[in-house]
Amino acid sequence: MDLNDIVQRAVEQSRPKWRDEPSSKGVRIEVITHFGAHTPVTGMDLELLECLIELLSNAVDAMPRGGTLTIRTGNEAGLGWVSVADTGVGMAESVQRRVFEPFFSTKGETGLGLGLAAIYGSMVRHGGEVGVESAEGKGTTITLRVPTVAEGAMAAAAAAREADRAQLLVVDDDETVRTALADMLRGAGYAVTLAASGLEGIAKVRERPGPFDLVVTDLGMPDVPGWEVVEAVKQAEGGTPVVIMSGFDRARATRRAKELGVDLVISKPFDLQDFLNTVRGLLVARKR
Repeated sequence: MDLNDIVQRAVEQSRPKWRDEPSSKGVRIEVITHFGAHTPVTGMDLELLECLIELLSNAVDAMPRGGTLTIRTGNEAGLGWVSVADTGVGMAESVQRRVFEPFFSTKGETGLGLGLAAIYGSMVRHGGEVGVESAEGKGTTITLRVPTVAEGAMAAAAAAREADRAQLLVVDDDETVRTALADMLRGAGYAVTLAASGLEGIAKVRERPGPFDLVVTDLGMPDVPGWEVVEAVKQAEGGTPVVIMSGFDRARATRRAKELGVDLVISKPFDLQDFLNTVRGLLVARKR
């Protein structure tokens, strides 16, 4: 998997931590990403994702009054690298020397945790490296370096993963909504097909050799209503879960939805993280 894709997924999955929670307290954290060239890595995709989520969480904790979180990627000397830099409280040199020791507690140091020892262990197991730069009152930068793989091996691994990824269709004439949902769902690891109108959505359903794993469609679109998309989906494969997004009377929409076998009606606007949790639940139920 490409290193930049893994970083993007980590940023998306950490959104409640760096945006929602601070915002509820009147605190703002700005996240800036600088992606380098395409850098294929494999063999530790999930572990690297978990390591990055842990680093992002620690960085946010280190900035209780807000600040800037900068994430960069690149590659050199056969290693892909990603750095996570915060403008938080920083670490004393005595802490830096021991921060990756198992069972070492930083106690009063905000934003640090035993998860750093686990990150170090994960990197070492896969032939990677971890570097730390910090200064009290100025922030911390932690850099992970991981081995890269040849393009051929990358393509083979990607093809195998693609076969197992849930295939989703998102239908909405509003480009802003469509793009936001696509970015979030792709960040969560799903394969997403987009349609900018009801008719295009119906065409996507009919063109596809097999059924989508889940379809999300807006209700009020200028060409045809979402109900026609639902009917096309159910005709193609009755067991495909369908989610309707509606900005209108939800009660009336829910009644019609039950008649057509729609799994869920959600009202606009809605929380993206709640939406993602809903999608996960429907996909898990479909596999049972």
